[in-house]
Amino acid sequence: MKYNWQDLFVDAAIVAVFLGVFALIVGSFPATFSKFFSFLNKYGYQFSLAS
Repeated sequence: MKYNWQDLFVDAAIVAVFLGVFALIVGSFPATFSKFFSFLNKYGYQFSLAS
């Protein structure tokens, strides 16, 4: 089976939709996810949700 550019485009679209849904969920519950991702600050990552 040959993997062509159309398949790559479809895969990229699926990933983009998934990331968009994930961002929508995280943005809907900023307080919950800021507590969930607070462990990243221990390791030097600056992760914050816009409030």
